[in-house]
Amino acid sequence: MSEPFKLEPISTGFKVRGTLNEQVSLDEVAAVIASKSDLKVIEFDFSHSKMLTSVGVMTWLKLLEKVSAPYYYSSAPIWLVSLFNSIPGFFKENQSYIKSMEVPFFCSSENQDRPVLLRIGSDIPLLNNYKNFELPDITDNGQVYTLDLIPERYFAFLSQRHQEFLNFQTKFQINPGDQK
Repeated sequence: MSEPFKLEPISTGFKVRGTLNEQVSLDEVAAVIASKSDLKVIEFDFSHSKMLTSVGVMTWLKLLEKVSAPYYYSSAPIWLVSLFNSIPGFFKENQSYIKSMEVPFFCSSENQDRPVLLRIGSDIPLLNNYKNFELPDITDNGQVYTLDLIPERYFAFLSQRHQEFLNFQTKFQINPGDQK
């Protein structure tokens, strides 16, 4: 059984926990978000979220329509990045951003994949095209992990909104070197 969905308040916004599905009340979640109306910008930290079901995706998108404050995602898991690239609505024009996200790497000698959390702006520059973009290999315990994706596809949502994200970064003083 999956962990129930919960927005856990943190100083910068919310840590998103559990699975967002059809059992979640949109009004209850909207009320929790409204409790942080004093923030200039709201963080949604997805480091502890397991998934959004198809109904959960629709619920999340409806919830974002109710969020009036600017917001950003941090620690976006690979499954969420896939949704960013395939479903419109996760980002509001000039009102949203992504601070960090997991990127898949693979170690061929161990036949093992590993998500690596990277920061937008410092680890991953905001570009209008990722066709020839490369990230360096990562070595962990003597094992070499290489990028396991097609950058042009995986980072497509970044290239589509690169200028908007740069503007958001500047306007809300999001430091690309910050953790998460």
